[in-house]
Amino acid sequence: MLSFSARCTATLAIALATAACGGSKYSASAFDDEPGGDSATTGDSSTQTDSDPGTDGGPKKDSGGGDEDTTPSPPDASGPLSLDNVCDRLAESMCTTAFGACCGVRGLKYNPGGCRSAAKAWCGAQVADIKGGKGTFNPSAYPTCISAWNTVSTKCKTPILEYVKTVVPCNQLLNGGVAPTGSCSDDWQCKAAEGFLPVCNREGRCEQVAVVGKDAMCNYAGAVRTICEYPQACYFTSGATGTCRAAKGNGSPCNNTFECGFGFFCARDFSGAGKCTPGADLGSTCSENSQCASSSCSAGKCTDPFWSPTSPELCTGATG
Repeated sequence: MLSFSARCTATLAIALATAACGGSKYSASAFDDEPGGDSATTGDSSTQTDSDPGTDGGPKKDSGGGDEDTTPSPPDASGPLSLDNVCDRLAESMCTTAFGACCGVRGLKYNPGGCRSAAKAWCGAQVADIKGGKGTFNPSAYPTCISAWNTVSTKCKTPILEYVKTVVPCNQLLNGGVAPTGSCSDDWQCKAAEGFLPVCNREGRCEQVAVVGKDAMCNYAGAVRTICEYPQACYFTSGATGTCRAAKGNGSPCNNTFECGFGFFCARDFSGAGKCTPGADLGSTCSENSQCASSSCSAGKCTDPFWSPTSPELCTGATG
């Protein structure tokens, strides 16, 4: 479900599955191509309390420098969650003051009514597919999903791997119906196993990605991938399968990029000796994914190793 918002960022795909802008795919990051070396910085920011103003049912004002919202509030959210009311509830829970503040940080005017409209449009497309038998709905995943959204939307920027681990519950709320390798045009159409994030790659095929911890099996190739969390690295034992263990530190000798961990690559000098080196930041010139902290080199530039919940569509409701 979060792929709606994630998409709007350069690296991943409103939010949890709502990655939002419908532009470049979430898979255009480290999770799209077979990595030539994972990488991503481990920066983080403090978490603030998420609150939604306007309990009187009237218009709400944003805190992100946007226009006054004159859109009526959605109907009362009491009663059992269903496919007929889930989009209203998601929109109200996602378009909060904290999210508006993140829009302001990105230099976007926040319009609460526009945000709710964009969220409902994204959600409505998923609900239509599920009603048509092309996916599943699990209302019990709603509380965990909203908690995940609150976490990422109050930080404004989240390291990619941390984002993936946080938002996966949302993909069980509204889950796509296309299995890995099946045809797709958007992340939310893809089916996600529990603990996995669905991805529609640049070839229009569904994939699944999960972030796993110490001693877990890792696999960085194919349609179903498991990637080691920070600061672990995948030590391959047979073919494309390995085990997550502590990554070698910055400056340590290395034989390949994988053992340096996400956010680093194995740089070789003139003698051929390798040394774990931090990947380049957003906008740096690159020729391959492994040179970037995001493990994603697009059009000769490194993409952002952080994920933001914001997008012009979700912040303002703009569609053009």
